[in-house]
Amino acid sequence: MANPGKNDDAGNTTASSKQVLSRKSYIGKTNNIEQELKRLQTTEYVKDYKPLIEREIVQVIGADNNANDNELESKNNDKDESDNKDDKISFNMMTFNTLADGLSGAHVQSKTFVHADNACLEYEYRGFRLIEEITRFMPDVITCQEVDRIEFFKHYLSPFGYKYIHTTKPQSACCRIGKGVNLDLPPDGSVVFWNSKVFALVKSYKFSKRDDRNAPKEIRNLACAVAHLRHKQNKNKEIMIAATHLKADYSLKSEKQRLMQLCYLFPSLQKLSKENNNVPLFIGLDFNAMDKSLGSFFPYSYQSLMNGKYLLKRLNKFVNKEDDNIETEEKDDNELNDGEKNIKAYNFGDDEDMAKTVIDILKERGYEYNYGLDLKSAYCYGEYKGKKKGINPSFTCTLGGQHCIDFIFFEPKKDIKITHLLTTPKAQEMYKPDWDYPSDHFSLMATFKL
Repeated sequence: MANPGKNDDAGNTTASSKQVLSRKSYIGKTNNIEQELKRLQTTEYVKDYKPLIEREIVQVIGADNNANDNELESKNNDKDESDNKDDKISFNMMTFNTLADGLSGAHVQSKTFVHADNACLEYEYRGFRLIEEITRFMPDVITCQEVDRIEFFKHYLSPFGYKYIHTTKPQSACCRIGKGVNLDLPPDGSVVFWNSKVFALVKSYKFSKRDDRNAPKEIRNLACAVAHLRHKQNKNKEIMIAATHLKADYSLKSEKQRLMQLCYLFPSLQKLSKENNNVPLFIGLDFNAMDKSLGSFFPYSYQSLMNGKYLLKRLNKFVNKEDDNIETEEKDDNELNDGEKNIKAYNFGDDEDMAKTVIDILKERGYEYNYGLDLKSAYCYGEYKGKKKGINPSFTCTLGGQHCIDFIFFEPKKDIKITHLLTTPKAQEMYKPDWDYPSDHFSLMATFKL
């Protein structure tokens, strides 16, 4: 039994002097999301209900001619193995930070989402719209962050065949907020869902300070869920899906924390892939760092994953350090990718102490360039009308301004192609969540062929 005022095994904080209100369930009378949405439109929310923001799935430029819209359908519709003549499979993967109920401001007076009506923040409304956002695109695999109402997700996604692996943050802010208002709010965490009609689970893994007692203390509140999946028709095709959420805040202090989290987690994911015949790795995450510099903020963590070799070379130049493993010759601008150009343009001399700290963090943890992985952002890699190749979406999150901090990473060198992407809203003044969208993050989705 948990001691009063302590954390129990699930990471939930119990009150020591006041009676804690029991944990509320938002599950409706049915497990049919269409019926629940119809109820919202015709009953208590009839005046404010709005359709979700329109989005579309588009084919990327240069995609294989055989990659047509039929490939967006899951490969479980009465097809024989013989239908896959080239032994290829296609699957679509979504990543979605769902905005935890405990962080939404629905339970406490909050200045975070002052633009939103309190009613649209309530999970009685917002929870069903989250499920709607997922099921209107029916991805084969979903990585979610900030899921604190896992039973709700399970209730409404299981009728579609989804199964899941879920891990929570050891020190979730949801529990801390709940304690402050005398509510039993569950911890938030990361989840991998997969359509069990399409994929079978080979093995699951969890990475957090709770799940891995050998994990360094510096990773603190990291939680990562991993599912090793096998395609049910082409049983020789396997994938590894990881869902995680890095340290929040656009400060240099948080950048140090994100670097430490990456140094622990990503080599671990690389090791898992290698131990399983180099199974292709796909990662959906809220990075909480942009891919480009913004004012005095430089995304050391993102660039350490994408352009680690060039980043270290530039950092060493500014702190006057030598490293035999780093080339000293500078590339011409036309030889640089967009990330390297961003690194080259940034004056690290303005914050030499941070540059030195980054070098020390990486070297002390045995950093291998790009953490030993060759990952690319799906949206940066794919091009469609209105979005050029080499550029991530203009934004994926509206909290604290419009920034691109959500990503789907994959390994194109393992003969993986992107055929379709889900469009993201164009830059305009908007603040979410609202009646027409249930989170401050927009979902991303890519269709892969391998």
